Amino acid sequence: MMFPENKMKKLLPAAETIAEIPPMQRRSDRPGPFGGLVRERSRGQLRLVDGSGMPEDPRDIEFGEIARHYLRARRLRETSLPAQLFADPVWDTMLHLFASRVEGKAITVTDACAAACVPPTTALRWFTKMEETGLINRRLDPRDARRAYLELTPDAMDEVRSWLQLTFLSGPHLR
Repeated sequence: MMFPENKMKKLLPAAETIAEIPPMQRRSDRPGPFGGLVRERSRGQLRLVDGSGMPEDPRDIEFGEIARHYLRARRLRETSLPAQLFADPVWDTMLHLFASRVEGKAITVTDACAAACVPPTTALRWFTKMEETGLINRRLDPRDARRAYLELTPDAMDEVRSWLQLTFLSGPHLR
């Protein structure tokens, strides 16, 4: 498919920016998960994952980084192409919730609405459907009943983990 020259001029800066994103650190570049406590990098600090010293899956640190990288690439695409053509609020929310859980962050409904990249009313409708289908759990803040948090269910965490594995860490494109 050929793009008109004026479209190519718009896409070129975005492509150059994507090319400048540093490659993700591979699992082999980090200490092994069973040789002591697993630690994660978060804004330049090292801290224990999930308070227990071990993530749910030893690969979750890497998967969380991949999910964040993928979400950044999706947002970068929207600088050159109409965002409404690529709206995927459920998937964006699931990736954000996955990465946030690995990072030890609790995500409010308001935060999740922003991560969905659609109007809040649309995001809220999708969250209800996600909850009904068993993808997320909604829990109230015990200190402030006006605030609720969203988190992926264990089955949804497994599905996102599997997708990240199949898409980014296996296959002929990595050989």
